[in-house]
Amino acid sequence: VIEKSAQASGAAMAILDRALADQEWLSGVNFGVADVPMGVYAHTYFTLDMARPDLPHLRAWYDRLRAKPAYAELVMIPLS
Repeated sequence: VIEKSAQASGAAMAILDRALADQEWLSGVNFGVADVPMGVYAHTYFTLDMARPDLPHLRAWYDRLRAKPAYAELVMIPLS
């Protein structure tokens, strides 16, 4: 069940990876409202110990999010 869920998560995140192939942020050129809720999901996705496909655009976007102090403080909290 866990493996099936990890694969489904990877497939969903691949959609974001494709969207980020042509733009820095989900909202376009600038960070915006679309980046906020997906950033929460991205934190969970990259924090959980599971196999993930290589999604370079998603990873670069996540790294840009992590550089934002408010994201680091309010979203990057330990998962229980």
